[in-house]
Amino acid sequence: MRNKVEDAVLKETLDKLKAAAPQRLKDLREENASLREKEKEMLSLKEEIGKIRSESSKQVDEIRDLREAEKKTEYRLQDTTEELERKKAEILNMRAEREVMRTGQVLHQELVDENLAMKEELDKLKAKDANSRKDLQDQLARACEELNVLRSEQLKRNQDGHPADLDAWNRQKTGGSGIVTV
Repeated sequence: MRNKVEDAVLKETLDKLKAAAPQRLKDLREENASLREKEKEMLSLKEEIGKIRSESSKQVDEIRDLREAEKKTEYRLQDTTEELERKKAEILNMRAEREVMRTGQVLHQELVDENLAMKEELDKLKAKDANSRKDLQDQLARACEELNVLRSEQLKRNQDGHPADLDAWNRQKTGGSGIVTV
């Protein structure tokens, strides 16, 4: 209780002294109080700047590490891309080879089929040729028989005494005409 009374008395005395002080002193006191406030703010700002600088340096280090990691990742990506392109080219080559093999097999089968068809057609043509030859031989044999019959008839006529027919016969025979008019 005593302290409170004393504090109140001291405060009242201080207020009276302040009120009685000259205006310039009052202004200096106010300026001093505002400068102390500014100094406190400045100290807190300096502390904040120090914290920000340390955080900034940490972030700069993190950025540097991230850039290095990015470069390594880009190198790995480039290597992986090159490997992928090589494998893609290999796969395309394998596909092309398979396609060529399939095409070759198809062409081979087509050639075999065509060869069989040609053999069948050749066999048909040979049979037809054999039939045609036989027909021609038969015709030739009949023509020879007819020729022999005609010659024998001509010989009979010549023996019977028809000299005009004999001259015509000899002219046609030597002239190369295959038909003899009797």
